[in-house]
Amino acid sequence: WQAVKRIEDVQLCAGRERVIVEIEQYIMDHIEERISRENISKHVNFSVDYISKLFKKETGTSLSEFIMEKKVERARKLIEEGEDSIGNIAVRLGYNSFSYFSEVFRKNTGVLPS
Repeated sequence: WQAVKRIEDVQLCAGRERVIVEIEQYIMDHIEERISRENISKHVNFSVDYISKLFKKETGTSLSEFIMEKKVERARKLIEEGEDSIGNIAVRLGYNSFSYFSEVFRKNTGVLPS
C-alpha cells in the first residue's frame, strides 16, 4: 500500500511540475499578446484559482508577477535592439497605456524605458 501511495505522490508531483512548465511556456509563446489567467487556465485545463495557487506555491512568484517580469525582459530586449519606438513596444506587449508601461518597467528595472 505504501509503495502505491508513493508512486501516486511522485506522479502528482511530476504532474504539478508539468503544469508549471506548460504555464511558463504558454506565457513565453504569447508574450507579445495580452495574457490573462483565464486564457492560461483554459490552456492547461485547470481553474484560475488552482493555477494561481499552484504557480505561487511551486515558484514563489505570483502568476501576475511572472508575466510582468517576462514582459519587461522582452521589452528590454526590444528596446536594446532599437528597431521600434518604446510606445510601439508597449502596445506590442499588450499595454494600452504608455504611462502604465513606463511605471511597470521602472518598478522592475529601476530605470525608465527611455
